[in-house]
Amino acid sequence: EQIASECYVHLEQTAGGSDSWILDIMESFGEIAEDVRLHRGGAFPVSLPKAVQQACFYLQAMCPSLNAQEVCGLYRSLRQLPPSLVISSAEAGLWPLHQALGSRTTALA
Repeated sequence: EQIASECYVHLEQTAGGSDSWILDIMESFGEIAEDVRLHRGGAFPVSLPKAVQQACFYLQAMCPSLNAQEVCGLYRSLRQLPPSLVISSAEAGLWPLHQALGSRTTALA
């Protein structure tokens, strides 16, 4: 719960400002998911999906300016998340982020 509420507060405060911390928090979410899958029976904390979805809008807006290392890090973080969060569905909130990342990857290639 605390991570989700802190993420929401930061997103509200930094709208239009420096958003590089969002990449760090997504990396943390990926590491949490990996740890849960390997050591804790796969039960992803209930509050984290909401925090991940909150970050998606801002991440999508950041995609055109990400460098190659940031794109790779974000892809790695998304790959570590539970499949239920990363499905190809508009309702999940992550599909537009995947599309924006794909476009940025193509531009970097």
